[in-house]
Amino acid sequence: MKKVVLFVVALLLSFSVADAKQSDGSAFDLVDIYAKHHEIKITDDQNGIVVKGEEGKVVLVEFFGHNCPPCLMSIPHLINLQKKYSKGLFILAIEVQGMGGEMLKEFAKKRDINYAVMEENEQNSAFVEYLAKKAQWGGSIPFMLLFDHTGEVKLVHTGMLPQSIIDKYIVKYMKKSNTTTKQVKNKDANKSTKAKK
Repeated sequence: MKKVVLFVVALLLSFSVADAKQSDGSAFDLVDIYAKHHEIKITDDQNGIVVKGEEGKVVLVEFFGHNCPPCLMSIPHLINLQKKYSKGLFILAIEVQGMGGEMLKEFAKKRDINYAVMEENEQNSAFVEYLAKKAQWGGSIPFMLLFDHTGEVKLVHTGMLPQSIIDKYIVKYMKKSNTTTKQVKNKDANKSTKAKK
């Protein structure tokens, strides 16, 4: 845990100091496997990113690979989290092992992926390179960055994290008004079940 905290502190300094010229007002136009554009603006003042149309949401960016067992095990977790926090979470997964085009589209369909997936192609590679440099990513996957509802980076992690841990981070950094009615209903159901016992 200490390593994660120290790395996040180092990353925050990196986001705010290094490459200030590039991050000041820069934007990336990413295209997912369904040809949907996702404009990502680098926010130098908030040490992070803002995704156009997804403002106010927690943003989870994951570098993954189609031939990476921990990445494949993470997919159902991310699907569940996207369902659970549909109003307060935006997940962006970038395939970095060379799968693209129709193959990646089929890969996502086969696994019922409900979040944005894109390949590391010419269109998207500048964003991957930018994050990799900022986060000092060494190439290990899965690699995750989590940004709070204001766009500030809050977590950088290499390797698979249990769904319950990611869930806690999402809840912690989600805008309070973005909690879903499903979550409220679940809390009410838990209270009534405890009361009956």
